[in-house]
Amino acid sequence: MENATLSALVTFVTSTVASGDDERCVLGFRNYSDDCSYVLDHSDACEGGGYLLWTSYVVCQGTPVARGFTIFGSVVFLALLFLLITAAADDFFSSNVSAIIDHLKISQNIAGVTFMAFGNGAPDIFSSLASVISVKQPKAGLAVGELLGGGIFVTTMVVASIVLAQPFHVMRRPIMRDIVFYLVAVAWTLFVFLYGQNQQMLMWEPIGFIVIYVLYAVTVIVGRFVRQRSKRKEKKERRRRSVYPTQVSSIAVMETEKSDYGSRRTPTIVVESLHSSRESVFENGKFFCREEPEEEEDGPRSVEEDTTSTDSSLVYVIHDHSVVAVSEVRASAAHISQLPPPPEVDVTWHGVCLDALRHLNPLDAEEFSDASVFMKVFMICRAPIMLVLKCSTPLAEASWSKPIALLHAFTGPVFLVFAFQLAQKTIGPLQIWAYALIVSATIAAFIIFFTEFGETPKYYKQFACYAGFVLSVAWIYMVSSEVVDVVNMIGIMSGISHEVLGLTILAWSNSIGDLIADVSVARQGFPRMAISAAIGGPCFNLLIGFGFPFLIACAQGKQVIVDMDTVKKVMLLFLSLSLLASLILLPAQRFNARRPYALVLVGFYVVFLVLVVLAELKVYSF
Repeated sequence: MENATLSALVTFVTSTVASGDDERCVLGFRNYSDDCSYVLDHSDACEGGGYLLWTSYVVCQGTPVARGFTIFGSVVFLALLFLLITAAADDFFSSNVSAIIDHLKISQNIAGVTFMAFGNGAPDIFSSLASVISVKQPKAGLAVGELLGGGIFVTTMVVASIVLAQPFHVMRRPIMRDIVFYLVAVAWTLFVFLYGQNQQMLMWEPIGFIVIYVLYAVTVIVGRFVRQRSKRKEKKERRRRSVYPTQVSSIAVMETEKSDYGSRRTPTIVVESLHSSRESVFENGKFFCREEPEEEEDGPRSVEEDTTSTDSSLVYVIHDHSVVAVSEVRASAAHISQLPPPPEVDVTWHGVCLDALRHLNPLDAEEFSDASVFMKVFMICRAPIMLVLKCSTPLAEASWSKPIALLHAFTGPVFLVFAFQLAQKTIGPLQIWAYALIVSATIAAFIIFFTEFGETPKYYKQFACYAGFVLSVAWIYMVSSEVVDVVNMIGIMSGISHEVLGLTILAWSNSIGDLIADVSVARQGFPRMAISAAIGGPCFNLLIGFGFPFLIACAQGKQVIVDMDTVKKVMLLFLSLSLLASLILLPAQRFNARRPYALVLVGFYVVFLVLVVLAELKVYSF
């Protein structure tokens, strides 16, 4: 009788907990064994889609102490995952994307709203993708919470930190354009939630996000084209009238910056003329690109005003701690045709091993010696992660090494099918992992017989950047799936909703890099770049991070149900309020971003967190 009652209870729970955006995993049976049986029987709802089944590991422990130690281990593992996804995105994904842009000769107009923006938002987008795609029952709440919560954090706390670091004058056109498009994206999100409330999401709903992104990209590209053409005409007219000098030395710009910043390492900005074309800079895992400033008033502008103009959509990634000219970064990241020949290798077992160890060394000696004590500790902790990544992922900027190429030949294809959980699927007579080994053996044979130790193959750099791009995507996706697994377990054990976990753990972890990079860029004298990235980046993440994952889920026939609960209403409300505050306060201050504006944004975020906590505790609802 008891078993029949338990069976009926389980059936009732699993049939009723599907309210909301996905089926909920609900525990609370009489003993641990019943909870464990429930989790094992309902893995689609209780697990996050990764290889490690953290909910089962925790729930199936026999004592509270064992559960506590397992949860502690999962938190430590989560911290390592965040280090891994950051390293994969900053050190491998970004560098290889930069090399691809250089190889394909893609203009910054197009690259800025495609490759660069995608590179900058990779952790957010792949977290959303893993939440929706990696499981049969999509964890839509995690994706929605992360995208909206991350947007609120960046548009309030990060923007406020930039302004507090250095008050500045904001460029009107780019910032207003991005705020308006972001508000349109938020409005479409609200429409999707209201229209499809408690109903399965239809394919045209995520397509709407992609359409908005396409309109945004076209607006950016066409706007730049029109402005560049008008600038060229203006420049010709000025030369004809001989009103302004034709050239301004880039050395003068460098000297001015040195006098402003003292001994701080200053950016290498090359300015051909007073009205030169855009430049881009890399900082702390992000790629910032600026465009020519609009005419704020009649008359000449200062060189400093020109050199600090920005455009929001061109944001991307690297790990250095100072602003670097894009010409330097592209040269170091791509080196497609201008790399120096690799050093001579002693073709003995001893020499080959030394060459391999030199390329696999996870610590850069020069960077390590210049780092602070804290950064040295961080680099040492990250060293094992970098070693694993270097063993599996080619890097376009690395010099040729035949031993490492052979290592990548075997690890790359096998890891690729493993990362996307395809290894045990069968095609014809063999499983996919066997085909991966065949591909590995073929590539290895080619490397052995057709390459030399001391001579870089003709197309090695091109192959390395594309292979490295695919493998770094695989790393980010796999790690994102494991992150979702751990976060999902924390939600089940604590009773916290997916939305709150998304807007806290996922949003904060993925946005902390934005905070560090943007504030660092602002302190080095480029606040316009920073605030543009803080608005354009989250807008891109919402459009692509919501559009593509949910479109794929709908195409796969998965049941995606997103309800309009109080937490989602609060997120949409405060994201709209933060954007409207910028839309109103910046023109009111004549586009001078000052301390009162920053304090208003901080206040918004504090009130937002308080209201979310109260809504989660069911203190109020609306």
